[in-house]
Amino acid sequence: MKKKIFMKNRKINALIIAMLMMMGLAMTSCVGDDPYYSPLVGTWELNFTQAGGITDINVVKYAFYSDGTGTYGYYDNGGSWQNMGIVWTAYYDDYAGEDVVSIRYEDGYEQNFYYRFDGGYLYLSGVANFYTYDGYISVPE
Repeated sequence: MKKKIFMKNRKINALIIAMLMMMGLAMTSCVGDDPYYSPLVGTWELNFTQAGGITDINVVKYAFYSDGTGTYGYYDNGGSWQNMGIVWTAYYDDYAGEDVVSIRYEDGYEQNFYYRFDGGYLYLSGVANFYTYDGYISVPE
């Protein structure tokens, strides 16, 4: 009699262990492999500010890659185009009620922008009310 109970419990225990392993695998598989989805992914070129258009020398570009890295391109004081690596993440600020992109540049500088999309443009602002903003247009990389 004891042998039958032991065998029955052994089968149940094996089934429970197998189910726990499958649940653990389902919860952790591919978490690090999925590309980061965000409407920010792509290359964005500064097109205008709230004050109007910009000159060619003031053009900057952000390239946001799906793995959370990217580049920041700009003209230096000598007029040469420079690229700097960035690491970025996007999140929603519940208090401000706006989306935020946090950017860390390769030189260590960090910057947060509130962002919105409207009419094919990406708007970046340092303030949640978008009192000041820059307008970016999507461009090929």
